[in-house]
Amino acid sequence: MKCKKCGSEWKTDASRSASLTLFPFCQEKIVSPTCNSEWKIFDNTRELLLHIATEYENGQEILLDKRMLSAYLSDHAAPSLPQKQKSVVKQAIECGAVKVLADNINSDQAHREIAVKIAVRKMDDRFGTAQDVAERIIWEFTNALGWQLPTPQSHSYTETDAESLIQLAHMFLFNADWQEAEYYFKKALEQMPNHAAAWIGLLCVDLKTPEESKLTEMGDPHALADHRHYKTAMQCADTSTKARLNGYIQKMNEKIAAAEGERRAVVKADYDDVCKDFDIAKTPDDYRSLITAFKSINSDYQDISNDIKTKIADCEQLIKEAEQQ
Repeated sequence: MKCKKCGSEWKTDASRSASLTLFPFCQEKIVSPTCNSEWKIFDNTRELLLHIATEYENGQEILLDKRMLSAYLSDHAAPSLPQKQKSVVKQAIECGAVKVLADNINSDQAHREIAVKIAVRKMDDRFGTAQDVAERIIWEFTNALGWQLPTPQSHSYTETDAESLIQLAHMFLFNADWQEAEYYFKKALEQMPNHAAAWIGLLCVDLKTPEESKLTEMGDPHALADHRHYKTAMQCADTSTKARLNGYIQKMNEKIAAAEGERRAVVKADYDDVCKDFDIAKTPDDYRSLITAFKSINSDYQDISNDIKTKIADCEQLIKEAEQQ
């Protein structure tokens, strides 16, 4: 700091500056405009954080640095600034909420909004900070950073809020962030326990499926139908959602049937190829080779297996007849 009256300079020091009321050299009151018109103190954290961000050349750096912000917070805090407000700022730093904001400085609006929700959650997880308090202080940080996000308001949750939570959860789901996705799907269910979309989301989380449509790739339709979240979703779902969920089971069965048909076609083709050689075989050695070829066909289809046994028996009979001549 530089005193405009006497020209003396001094550095901020979080360990002592909050208690100082006079400049250390000229003993002029710090809050006096005759000494330093730029020196300001604040009785609320919103204006304090905004001042740091806008009045200092490295304002954003200060806001996002634990040590620097702690010092400047003490320097600019008025005696009337409640200790609780200062504590909440420090909580946001300690739990990593501010770091989440720092990591999204250059992100688009959608990702910034996600960052805000994660930051609020971090304060809740670490300190049990009330949601409205956490939302308010995180908004004060984002406001100081110039993010232009809506001011948080205390409210009771509605269906719209649950939908927003589910939309947020799906963004984490798509990025395979299973833990965050599960958290927000469950948050949505706290507001609307019978919300089918949230139960479907938890189903996707459990099955590590980034998109609902990929449930058909699970493979086992019985395992899907028996999953607890699938059953709950079906109980909560409307007619169209039930039809969509049943459609996943149907597509899985169709895929299994198609795959089975392709596998059978391969086995049948192997059998037919050996049969062609059977039709032109003449000597006992030809028939012995055919027996080996028929036995090498890996078939668990009863009709083809029966045909193979019949052909092997025919080869053995033809060998016997040829050797008796």
